[in-house]
Amino acid sequence: MNGFFYDLEAGLSPPEEVDNPIDSINRAAAIVHGAGMKFSFTVVNVGGHPCEIIPHVVGNTDAYNPQRQEFLRQGSGVYARAVGEVMVLAKQHYPRLRLWAQLSILQAIVETNQLALQELVAYLG
Repeated sequence: MNGFFYDLEAGLSPPEEVDNPIDSINRAAAIVHGAGMKFSFTVVNVGGHPCEIIPHVVGNTDAYNPQRQEFLRQGSGVYARAVGEVMVLAKQHYPRLRLWAQLSILQAIVETNQLALQELVAYLG
C-alpha cells in the first residue's frame, strides 16, 4: 500500500495549517486514509513543542518522524534525549505507531550522528 508523508513546517506550509497544527495533521490523515494510503508526519517549528501536539494526532497516523536534527549541534546526548522523549510520548499514546529518527551530517559530523543513534537506541531501551 502506498503512503503519504506530511511535513508541517513554518515558512513552508500554508499559514492556516501552521496556525492549527493539530487540526491540519488530523485533516491530512483523514484525506490520506480516505484514499487508502498510510499517513506519516513530522512537525517542525510549528505551534508549541511537539509534546503538546503529539497526543492529539498520533492516533490518526501510521508513522511519525520527530525531525530534531538541530539538537545534534548541541551533542549526541541532547539529540537522543530530545528525540527519545517525543518518541516515548508518541508510543504511550499509540503503541502501534511506527517511528524513525532522522540524523544529519549537515548538523554534526558522522561520528556524532553514529553516537546519537546509539544513545537514542539505549534511551528507548
